[in-house]
Amino acid sequence: MFEDLFDELARKYGEDFNWSIISNTNKYFIEEAKREIKEGHPLYGETMYSTIKCDSNDDV
Repeated sequence: MFEDLFDELARKYGEDFNWSIISNTNKYFIEEAKREIKEGHPLYGETMYSTIKCDSNDDV
């Protein structure tokens, strides 16, 4: 289901869609989020999963 939505967005935005799916075995982005999200942030302490990333910057 997620992949279908992702594909639909890629078709809709064409070359302007610069996001890619992250493998569920890639722990780099989760570890990066743990370093960046400090106490007081709304996501602090929440379970997070990296699913997609922007290819033109470090947004996940």
